Amino acid sequence: MLILIAVSCYCQPVLAGDLGTLAPGPNNAKTIAIDLISKHNPSEIHYVQIMYANFDNGNHIFLTTEDNQLLSSVPIEVPVENKEVSYNLFLQSDFSAPPGIYFFILYTYTAKKGKLISESQQYHVFFFIISKWIILEETAPWYPPPTGEPWEESTIAQHTIRIAANDNWELALKSLQNYPGLHAVFIEKEPEFPRPTLDLTVDTTLTKVIEGSKTNTTESGVKIFTILLYFDDWTSLPAGQIDISLYLEAQIVSMFGL
Repeated sequence: MLILIAVSCYCQPVLAGDLGTLAPGPNNAKTIAIDLISKHNPSEIHYVQIMYANFDNGNHIFLTTEDNQLLSSVPIEVPVENKEVSYNLFLQSDFSAPPGIYFFILYTYTAKKGKLISESQQYHVFFFIISKWIILEETAPWYPPPTGEPWEESTIAQHTIRIAANDNWELALKSLQNYPGLHAVFIEKEPEFPRPTLDLTVDTTLTKVIEGSKTNTTESGVKIFTILLYFDDWTSLPAGQIDISLYLEAQIVSMFGL
């Protein structure tokens, strides 16, 4: 015996969108347009909520409405001008957001006089990526306090750099000229853990000098180092003017990820 059962129901549309790579910073927000399905008139009220997300909204990643309401698992009213056919949401992250692949599911609908309009319901699935990034740049000079080390009186130049990264990183250094006895001293400003002062000989070989973890664990979100240069033996240098150029290279060193 065969039994045929027919079921009729309304299927709510599921809309998916790839938002690409999300760059950190308030000026890099992604705009997400939510289309309105139901007939729009002044008596309709529009709602949006997060059904699921693999991140904590408001914690380094921010999904908001046009009037800066933070979305959550509780439906919130979205202001929509009369006769508009869509409204915008905004996604952004700060520099502390860890790299990874993220997604979230939105549920949007319209109500009229407190009653849900069935055909207005939509589910939206969005994906985005936060890539690994690192910043290395020279910054305003920071002068380390005197320690009485012999190289302090022999310093010929000093530069201050800042490093910021959202993953594990390392810094390498070399000189573009090969001068015997050239030293570089690295002194960290407000180190997280006390460590001996790094004093190393510099030549034309690119050499790893410092490594660290993501900088968003620090209060300022950056690492500050002052580099002091000195020669341990001036008699080994040729007579005349000496020009010294340093090359620094910072890179992310995690084995896996984006």
